[in-house]
Amino acid sequence: MAIINTLRDKGGRILVVLIVLALAAFILGDPSTVGLFGGQDRGIAEIDGAEITYEEFQERVNVLSSVFVMNAGRNPQGDEIESIRNQAWQSFLVDLAYKPQYEALGMAISEAEQIDMVQGDNIHPHVIQMMGNQQTGQFDKEQVVAFLQQMSQAPVEQQEAWIRFESTLADSRMMMMMDRLLDKTNYVTKAEARAEYQSQNSSVTAEYVYVAYSSIVDSTIAVTEDEMQAYIESKPKEYDREESRDIAYVSFDIKPSAKDSAAVREEVAELLQGLKNAQNDSTYAALNTDGGFPFMTYRLESLPEYLFANGKPLAEDSTAGPITLADRMVIYKMTSSGPGPEYAVKASHILIRWDDTSDEAKATAKAKAEDVLRKARSGGDFSALAAEYSQDPSNANRGGDLGYFGEFGNFAQPFKDAAFGHSGTGIIPRVVETEFGYHIIRIDEPKSNTQFKVAIIEKEFFVSNESLEAAYKMAAEFQSSVKDAAQFEAVATERGLEVQKQTRVANQAQRIGGIQKARSLVLWLYNEAEVDAISDVFEMDDTYVVATMTGIQEEGLARIADVENEVTMKVRNQKKAKIIADKLAKSGNKTFEEIVAEYGKGASTQEATFTLSSTSITGIGLAPEAVGLAFSLKEGEVTAPFESTNGVLIMKLIKKSEAQPTEDYTMYLQQLANQRASRKMVMTDFPLTYFRVLISQDLDNAVKELSGLEDKRYKFF
Repeated sequence: MAIINTLRDKGGRILVVLIVLALAAFILGDPSTVGLFGGQDRGIAEIDGAEITYEEFQERVNVLSSVFVMNAGRNPQGDEIESIRNQAWQSFLVDLAYKPQYEALGMAISEAEQIDMVQGDNIHPHVIQMMGNQQTGQFDKEQVVAFLQQMSQAPVEQQEAWIRFESTLADSRMMMMMDRLLDKTNYVTKAEARAEYQSQNSSVTAEYVYVAYSSIVDSTIAVTEDEMQAYIESKPKEYDREESRDIAYVSFDIKPSAKDSAAVREEVAELLQGLKNAQNDSTYAALNTDGGFPFMTYRLESLPEYLFANGKPLAEDSTAGPITLADRMVIYKMTSSGPGPEYAVKASHILIRWDDTSDEAKATAKAKAEDVLRKARSGGDFSALAAEYSQDPSNANRGGDLGYFGEFGNFAQPFKDAAFGHSGTGIIPRVVETEFGYHIIRIDEPKSNTQFKVAIIEKEFFVSNESLEAAYKMAAEFQSSVKDAAQFEAVATERGLEVQKQTRVANQAQRIGGIQKARSLVLWLYNEAEVDAISDVFEMDDTYVVATMTGIQEEGLARIADVENEVTMKVRNQKKAKIIADKLAKSGNKTFEEIVAEYGKGASTQEATFTLSSTSITGIGLAPEAVGLAFSLKEGEVTAPFESTNGVLIMKLIKKSEAQPTEDYTMYLQQLANQRASRKMVMTDFPLTYFRVLISQDLDNAVKELSGLEDKRYKFF
């Protein structure tokens, strides 16, 4: 116990966590121990051939929950529980998916690196978090060294716990190393840059005949279900779908009644009188608020609008409110004011922009601004002048009012220099140039560094048991009155209830439509429900929900119903393309003008110039296939009619211009490198720690694919 005495509370906290980690090591340690816990074998996943049971998964969740309790001093709630489950899941991925990849790549953390993470020059973030001073937030490496020096005096299980903890640090570092290894592949060769340069700088000029699909009325082209099904089957990659469910549901809002709201208003009125008379405003607010911030310090520019009267902050001991917001009522009291670290000023402006950055355009804009300035200084109505001349659409109709802003705020520096350099109020006697144009500035309130301490009491509108029971009764009565999906919709319509529908609900979905936390409903869809089944009454968010499953999408090709509009359009365009192409082909070797005249309404001819990197053509829109085909032609060569994205084309190459030789591909090298570096990133909760590891989404997906991952968590959570 000497080590605990030496490190007092901090050391005690750390060692308690380590004991939990030691338990985790026993439970989690070797993946070969799968199945030790007995019970019914309920598979929650399979990773690299190893089955994970629900019992094993829950054991890891329990361990991580214990760690959470040790650090937070309370049980996890809501999203925290889901985060812990994700950490548990990640721990299995590390053990069974990532570690085999580390070994295959010959990756390892040396003893020297391990020491460096804990007490060297590159301290691991979790060590900093655990060993940092909780009051000051400062990290003292010497404290870590002292801790480790006394580790030999600690019980064996605590020493083992520390070893296991260091192992988790190594695992997270390995994951980051693997991601950095992938980053090293982000290399652009000179040949690639040369190809990109040529793509952007090689161009063709082509003449074309174009007939848009829209020239044929949709209603004249019938599309059958067989044709749609054949189209879907011809493009399996495009229309491959995972298993999903369709659902219809009605919601019964759980909200305060008029009686509930009246009770809150009455309570707030009493609290307002109490706040007015309170000797200690902050304490009174802290004891009576439902909000998380019973007292705040505001600078002028951030002071809530409710704490102003006639454009100026309320006096000390003044109150404001009650203010009714969406789900609560708020009252304020201005408790005190005094000097703060930053000045603020209240100003209005009129902005005159230039048409371009040429000297001529800027001179014209400046002359106009100076004319407006003369009018303002000669007694003109500033608000009226702002409405007439200002080119700042955000405030021109408000007399150019900018409100209060701080000296470190997000304003152009010349503007701030002028505003804060002016004494008192009034119009600054010169126009001020910024990157946006020329400004005529009026100081409405002089600069001040006053900050305000405010007591705040928030009272949420509560739902009484009576209101709760009334909402549940409505939901239960509806639930008991319907037996299948058809009756569900009919009864809902009869009672004036809105039926919400959602197709393709995935098995890992967290939300359904407007319902944010819908896991219980998703679990019902996948574990209990059948088509036409009616659910029990679910309580989710601030509603009661009754649902019916309306369909099942098995893994495989999409159903026609799910992609009907899209596929109908594509099949119809295919049919239109054939009609148009057949008609154009009859024109033979006539000139493009003759072809257009002979075809009639809907046909046009034009000339356009575009590069190899283009995806669109003037007058046509998106047409990557036409771009590619044009570059394959010889000068003077004419194509047969061919399908494009939006219509049918005949194209003739007029001129081809190759990119001029160059040896400087720097810009193109950078462009390609930036494109590759911008791949999507994912933040993952690393197991047994309280920091997140940033890794590549591509890497994460690749590792999971290599492991043959089969995720069946949806059956349980």
